[in-house]
Amino acid sequence: MFNKQFSSTIKHSLYLVITLIAVFVPAGLLLAQCPANTEASTTQATLVGEVTDVGSDPNLTVWFEYGLTASLASSTPQQTQSGPGLFCYTLTGLTPATTYYYRAIARNSAGTDYGEIKSFTTAALPQSTGQKSTGQVAGAATDVSTGLTNNIWIDSFILPLLATGLIVWLLRSRLLNFEQWIDKRKQAYRVYKSEKALNQRLAEIKVKELVKPEV
Repeated sequence: MFNKQFSSTIKHSLYLVITLIAVFVPAGLLLAQCPANTEASTTQATLVGEVTDVGSDPNLTVWFEYGLTASLASSTPQQTQSGPGLFCYTLTGLTPATTYYYRAIARNSAGTDYGEIKSFTTAALPQSTGQKSTGQVAGAATDVSTGLTNNIWIDSFILPLLATGLIVWLLRSRLLNFEQWIDKRKQAYRVYKSEKALNQRLAEIKVKELVKPEV
């Protein structure tokens, strides 16, 4: 029984690993895609940098420095990158109609290389015309976060699918002993019903004995 349950757990674990690979590899590709150039909206901007030469060490750490002035008072989290290519990071919570400065930075065992300081300007908020809204919106864009990754496809489709698959796997892998718990509850209910029926039968017998006429 134990070997059968263990084999079933291994089988469902393999299914989960395959599901994770099938979900996260495409998701990782979606997240890894960077635009060709830095893009900015009203309250967020995607900074884009490029490593063109890695020297003798392709293992890189890349990040951005940015700020309201060329002194660049803030930094983005550092990311790892293997080999040359684009890298990017999305800033959120920016001020509309404001100019920001930034530069890309890359580091490996040979040292740290700083890119040229560049700038971008966030878009201004649309001005109200004073007219009442008709309540109809078609194809509108929004800066509101869509969830954990701020990617509508991942947050609305891939993550719910992954969560559903994980729940199904947990129930079928018997790690939570869900089926055993249900069987125990059914068995306890059957015992309860049997005891209840027996007590009722005993009560009927006692009543019959009490009203039994004398011979």
